[in-house]
Amino acid sequence: MVDGNSCIAVYRTHEQVESAVCRLQGSAIDIGRISIVAKGDREGYPVGFYCTEKGRGFLGVQQSFWSGMCERLTDAGLFLIPGLGTLLVAGPLVAVVAGVTEETLAAGKGMLGAVFCLVGVPQESVDRYETAVESGRYLIVVHGNQLEVEQVHDLLVATEPVDMAIHLS
Repeated sequence: MVDGNSCIAVYRTHEQVESAVCRLQGSAIDIGRISIVAKGDREGYPVGFYCTEKGRGFLGVQQSFWSGMCERLTDAGLFLIPGLGTLLVAGPLVAVVAGVTEETLAAGKGMLGAVFCLVGVPQESVDRYETAVESGRYLIVVHGNQLEVEQVHDLLVATEPVDMAIHLS
């Protein structure tokens, strides 16, 4: 579920993201409210997503990380975004990305900007999250009521994100 309130944390490495997600899980945060967003193509290596009757997973240099997130979080998707490249998303934001319409994009926002605007992130913050993803950073986005996102913020402070903010609708 994607509510209008969110806590968004920016990390340098997938190891930091994995540690932060473990911390959230260990504190009884609803895993169905956690999403991860990152650029998929790293250092020119191929990246892929597959779904078979035996399961689903990712291919590429961060296969174990993304496959693990795919198992933990509710949804997963790989999107090819003009100007950005491959965008990997795990968690409930997948449905938001998949639901972006041409009309939304025609409003002058890129795909990532449109997604964040649709979930209530103010424009001045949208720009910095787009820049973070474009530069290879990872985002953890957790949605919930005000008390929940404040609790998430307090838990994630110890994981030392490079940037973090609460956005209330």
